[in-house]
Amino acid sequence: MCRKKAVRELEVILFGFAQKGERNYDPENKGDPDRDINKLWSQAKAQGLTDEIINAKNDEGDRPLHEACEQGQASVVEWILEQPELGAKNYIDEKAQNGMTPLFLVCLKGYTGAEGVGAKMNRTKENRLKIAKCLVEQGADINAEDSIGMTALHWACYNDDANLVRFLLERKADQKISKAGTMAIDIAGFMGYTDVVKVFLSYG
Repeated sequence: MCRKKAVRELEVILFGFAQKGERNYDPENKGDPDRDINKLWSQAKAQGLTDEIINAKNDEGDRPLHEACEQGQASVVEWILEQPELGAKNYIDEKAQNGMTPLFLVCLKGYTGAEGVGAKMNRTKENRLKIAKCLVEQGADINAEDSIGMTALHWACYNDDANLVRFLLERKADQKISKAGTMAIDIAGFMGYTDVVKVFLSYG
């Protein structure tokens, strides 16, 4: 297989892994065990292909880490952060074309499927918190803003995620006012999320 084709194949599998959490993601659905991400990544390192793969982005400007965070793939996020060749720690606060960092994306969505479906499920919230902890432990900026001044804390409130809000406040998340004049606690209050409001009140 030529070098360019090998790089492209691994990029496809890497993004498939990020989106679906399948270690042997196969877009042609042939169930080929040789397409296992760990096996292919080892081969890529042996062939010196990793330098070309670390800059892989999809059409939306997302890296695999962005995609995995948006889709709530906690095990994938852990895998990516464990691969020094991917250099994820160096772009952990990089904004995709939509202006969002990996941490922002997991707080905004953090699950697989259409937006709004499953956003407030307990399993979704557990995955969000797990991913957020991984990212923050690696130095992610907890106060990153998007183009309208919204932060991860704003979106954790929007998703009625009290445990995630508590974690962000414990890590000194700023209670910033968005460009629309909205604080995170305002969102929780407006939406009637009493558990989230209680978290804020416990932090004064």
